[in-house]
Amino acid sequence: MKKVVVFYPYNTGKMPFSGGVAKVAVSNIIACHLNGYKPYLILPAGNSGLIQFVKSNYPYCEVKPVPFNALALFSQTKNKWKRLKLFLNNTIQHISGKQELKKILEEIQPDVIHYHETVCYDLLKLYTKCKVVIHIHAYEFVKNRIVRKAVLHSINKYADTVIAPTNSIQESRSKDIFKPIVKVRTPYLNLSNTEKALDKKLHDLLLEQKKSHIIFGYVGRICRIKRIDNFLQALVLLPDEKKSLVKYVIIGGCNTIGDEDYKKELEHFINKNDLGRNVDFVGYVDPIEAILPFIDYGAMLTKSEAMPMVGIEYLRFNIPTLGYDVPGINDYVIDGVDGFLVKDGDVNDLANGICRALDTPPGSFRDNIENIFKDYSVEKFAEALKEVYFN
Repeated sequence: MKKVVVFYPYNTGKMPFSGGVAKVAVSNIIACHLNGYKPYLILPAGNSGLIQFVKSNYPYCEVKPVPFNALALFSQTKNKWKRLKLFLNNTIQHISGKQELKKILEEIQPDVIHYHETVCYDLLKLYTKCKVVIHIHAYEFVKNRIVRKAVLHSINKYADTVIAPTNSIQESRSKDIFKPIVKVRTPYLNLSNTEKALDKKLHDLLLEQKKSHIIFGYVGRICRIKRIDNFLQALVLLPDEKKSLVKYVIIGGCNTIGDEDYKKELEHFINKNDLGRNVDFVGYVDPIEAILPFIDYGAMLTKSEAMPMVGIEYLRFNIPTLGYDVPGINDYVIDGVDGFLVKDGDVNDLANGICRALDTPPGSFRDNIENIFKDYSVEKFAEALKEVYFN
């Protein structure tokens, strides 16, 4: 039996799915099983939530936690001394953890190692006696010139194949990466069988709000790059009769100190502009499927995305998306077909987009969305990976 290591680099603690990459990693495990391979999940030991989830739901996967942290610059932490301390501690743990990781890879002797995200770049050389695959999940590439050079050098020297989930990523990275870049669509991961219901108080609140509001949902980590503040700024620009119809539900939480600082800024803006009746922070919801039926429009305002996992989840529940016309979002949103696109970073146009959404019944997109969603199954993902791994 072929052995495939799925390497997930992030540490999200008790929350297994605070980011979309974890869901792709789990889909990767399922795809390996569908193809008859033996999957191994290697990940930082601090991922108690994801470790327990995989062990409970996919017993055919061998989980190998490592006392390891992925490299990080902590660029969103404003205090420079705090940032320096975090950076140094993280780097020390990263270096010490690499030796343990190398030992585990030597013990497994995999046929394929599937690394998720470019933050794994300095790990590619640890074990090269197999097919080395690196999966790029973000359109935005490394900005630091020195680190960027190191990332590209490592990928071009040690990776055999690069996976990109969208045309945008495939095209942008082909200028720097000289190894084959294969487009593989990110699949929808169905977590609704976990039998967790939505908190009754939140369920009743949303049910009541749907009677008189159009609910716009943000799903994901509360962080600056997601530009949640842009939606709040657009709300301020709406005439009162339109604003009174909008409920903006922020589903997710903070992963870092920088995220917590950003959330405080959002709360200050909400209070200053009297938006308390329009905005609700509801925290993490697991599984996300429990709350998605209450969402009328998804709001996606990131500078750029890969194929955003939440975008696929919106498609699964026939939810149109209001988003910026940027890579990743415009890879699956066609204006007027499965949602609305507005000019990148243009808050005035975003306000106009909210008005368009308020005037368009969300259900009018259903047929188009159902047709688009067919291409995002785990089965199709498994077929694509079979070609990537052993062709």
